Amino acid sequence: MACEKLLNEIPLTDGAEGYAIQVLRATKLWQQAGAYYVRIHGMNRQHRIPLEREFDEHDGPDTRYLVLLDQDYPVGTCRLFPVAADAMEIGRVVVLENYRGRGLGKLLIREAEKWIAELGYSRVILESRDVAVSFYEKLGYLVIGDPVQGETFLCVPMEKKLG
Repeated sequence: MACEKLLNEIPLTDGAEGYAIQVLRATKLWQQAGAYYVRIHGMNRQHRIPLEREFDEHDGPDTRYLVLLDQDYPVGTCRLFPVAADAMEIGRVVVLENYRGRGLGKLLIREAEKWIAELGYSRVILESRDVAVSFYEKLGYLVIGDPVQGETFLCVPMEKKLG
């Protein structure tokens, strides 16, 4: 898989020689398929979320996707979509189970924030699962509302101003 918009390579902490995670801005359909693969395995398979709920109205032509690759194998993803003139939302942040605990979620959020800033937006909105609020707080996000029970998870609205 040729990565046209390869941003960087981040070595993992397991010390394997030549082992690095690549960050891909998935702008083509075949690249976005990697994002869908991770979401199917990380959400549909693990949490039994039906595909018709996992893939919704925000998976459209204005949606952007980041994909983390381990030697061309998709292992993490998130999606970005505009929600206001000055804000984009980060959603569907997923890292495959075997790759968790290695800083890849943080990498996804940092790369998403960079891309959002490059696109000219000044705020990031997200809905964190209640169990992940402290993760996002460590990255500078603030709770901006009361928790809301979604179809699958209890979600907490959060926001971060960029720059």
